[in-house]
Amino acid sequence: MTIQTEVIEYSQDGAVFEGRLAADDSISEPQPGVVICHAWGGLSDYELTAAHKLAELGYAAFCLDVYGKGIRGSGPEENAKLMQPLLEDRALLQSRLLR
Repeated sequence: MTIQTEVIEYSQDGAVFEGRLAADDSISEPQPGVVICHAWGGLSDYELTAAHKLAELGYAAFCLDVYGKGIRGSGPEENAKLMQPLLEDRALLQSRLLR
C-alpha cells in the first residue's frame, strides 16, 4: 500500500483554490470518496493527516479549500475575518463546498 497525495488546483469565479487529494495507488478499482472541509483557520496539517488516514482505509480523500490558494488564518481575529464573508453569503459558501 502506497498513499499518494496530490495538490489539486482549481478555480471558481476567478479565484484560485488549492485542495489536496490522498489515495492508495495500489487500489485499481474505484474508491469511495470523502470530502474534508477545514476549520476556520484554513487548510492545515490536521486535515491532511485525516485524509492520509482515510486513504489508508481505502478511501480517496479530498481536502477542499474555501478561502483560496495559500490563504490561511493565523489566529482567531484573522480567522474570523476570513470566515465572515462566507457566513454573510451562504450561497457563496455552499458553492465553494459543492464545487
